[in-house]
Amino acid sequence: MNERRAARHPSARVIERGVSAAMVWVIMLASTALPAEGFPQKLSNNGQLDFTYGANVQTAGGAATTAKPESKLFYTGDGVIEPIRWWAVLGTSGPNPSAGVWLFELVGHAWVARVNLPGADPWAKADALFDGSTVFVSTRDNAGSVSGNPRESDLYKIPYLGNGSFGAATGPFMITTDAAEALTIAEDSAGRIWTTYEQGEQIRVGFTAPGGSSFTFIQVSQTHVNADDISSVVAFDDRIGVFWSDQVARKDFFAWRADADPVSANWTIETAYGGGVGGCPTASSALCADDHMNIKAYGGTIYVAVKTSLGDGANPSGADPLITLLRRNTGGSWSSFPVSTVSQDATRPITVLSPDQDAIWVWASRAGDVDVWESSLTSPGFTSTAFVPWIDNGSTTNDATSTKQVTTGASGTIVEASVSGKTQYWHNEFLPTVSVPPSITGFAPASGSVGTAVTISGSGFSGATDVRFNGASVGAGNFTVDSDGQIAAAVPAGATTGPISVDTPGGTATSPTSFTVEEASVLTFSPTGDAYVQQSLPDGTAGSASTIKVDNSPVQQGLIRFDVSGVGTNPIVNVKLRLLCKNGAGRGGNFFSSDGGWDEHAVTWNTAPPAGALIGSLGKVAAGNWYELDLTSFVTADGTYSVRISTPLANNAVYSSKEGTAAPQLVVTTADVP
Repeated sequence: MNERRAARHPSARVIERGVSAAMVWVIMLASTALPAEGFPQKLSNNGQLDFTYGANVQTAGGAATTAKPESKLFYTGDGVIEPIRWWAVLGTSGPNPSAGVWLFELVGHAWVARVNLPGADPWAKADALFDGSTVFVSTRDNAGSVSGNPRESDLYKIPYLGNGSFGAATGPFMITTDAAEALTIAEDSAGRIWTTYEQGEQIRVGFTAPGGSSFTFIQVSQTHVNADDISSVVAFDDRIGVFWSDQVARKDFFAWRADADPVSANWTIETAYGGGVGGCPTASSALCADDHMNIKAYGGTIYVAVKTSLGDGANPSGADPLITLLRRNTGGSWSSFPVSTVSQDATRPITVLSPDQDAIWVWASRAGDVDVWESSLTSPGFTSTAFVPWIDNGSTTNDATSTKQVTTGASGTIVEASVSGKTQYWHNEFLPTVSVPPSITGFAPASGSVGTAVTISGSGFSGATDVRFNGASVGAGNFTVDSDGQIAAAVPAGATTGPISVDTPGGTATSPTSFTVEEASVLTFSPTGDAYVQQSLPDGTAGSASTIKVDNSPVQQGLIRFDVSGVGTNPIVNVKLRLLCKNGAGRGGNFFSSDGGWDEHAVTWNTAPPAGALIGSLGKVAAGNWYELDLTSFVTADGTYSVRISTPLANNAVYSSKEGTAAPQLVVTTADVP
């Protein structure tokens, strides 16, 4: 990883300690999850449905979240200097967002499309790498070439601008036209992008020039592997490593080179598992390799979640490891820590490292569910039966994916998976275990009267319990946490000029500058005209009636007009239309803009101005009550404003007119500008 680049942004602090990725296991044999006290709190007991990605995404290259070595998630920020935000690079068949591959942001535990990768087909499967200043994405294309759309796996670069903002994606830059089963990328300390995949029973490794986008390929394997074997690449300790399975040799191998060496230099090749390394072969089987792997690095140490083939022999032992975590220490020695046994029939493992929580997690699918196991990072050791459910939705969920980064107590950990039978994305989260102190960096506008909507910017706002304007509480339920870095609130009654503060579980943040509370003026207007018209009496008038009737049987529609004056240059804070209900109804009516050039004593069904844009609606209304409708977006300055009221229901909503017991009111609140 390029530490010079990573230092530009807060999230790079995490990456400098070692790039890690999440690995998910799929376990097909049903068994009972045992409680594990060390697991952080999850978002949901059984996972959360995200959205349907559509059949086009899995027309090539497998289900949406394949393949096993690839990491489709990453996060930005550290929760102190910059809010933590999670991102995913996922395909969709459209229509919202449009078909293709998108960078999604997790907002309120839901994915929101942000950046489109130009030209990427919906079925292209991503591997994402964030180095602190740029997101590099490879898109693996397994589809056969057709006229106008040749098969091509590509590289994209998306510049990170900070605070959750990205520049436009550049690319695609061709990586290969081969049909790679899995394709991963890594960045070395010189700024070269590396990639690897199996082709023609050989392990191919590609690299760019520093900062470049054109790939040159070499072969790293020394013998023919199985056509079903795959490989993965990782950056660690100023070196690049390539891990691959070799089902012919019945071993897993690891090759590495120093970043400072010439790119043509020989690689050091090690046996990572099998041939007596890691306790394999066992007494029952010598089938140590399979094409399932997920590799992470931290502090110069390599961790790889792999699946073995020990369950495929003639007389397999149910106690043999089917999923195991391999570790290469800084001295180059490999060891193995079994996670799940042959009897559990697990598959497709991935792993995530969280050093500051002293945790290694491994995810897998079991009988159609995705489950997670946990171990200490400093003293690895798993109990095969000590897993907890991650996604359990009654369907076959598979192909979990996460991030190359190490996670923290502040970042939490997110793992995504897919249900191919329903073309659905699902995810779950280990929620943050560290309460990050909040910080306010600004707010807008800088001044306003009571009721003014204010947007507060900063970080650490998740879980906020109150917002105060110079000590005056907005009150629970009267503000919205839009994201970890933004809150929307309205100036409460009783507020005076002074700082804004936000209370969260991590503490209280106070703005460095004061919000100026302005004096407000309230202008109340009576109608200059009100009436109702009736379709069955097209020439009838009702301008002198004491009520305004709204019905659909017979069709009766109301008209109300106000002349607003005295606002001048003062900004309008809010506008309310107030009506006294005289006869209750299941719906109070739909309110539309209309032309104001009518006379209440002459207007008829035939001459009434037509309804314009819908500006608001009232639900159920009851006799004797006043009802308010927000018209702030409609009334914007001095002038004449007219509304037409209708309903699709035969419910006879009736309101008092200006000739009745209480005239309609238009209440305009403005902020006085000195």
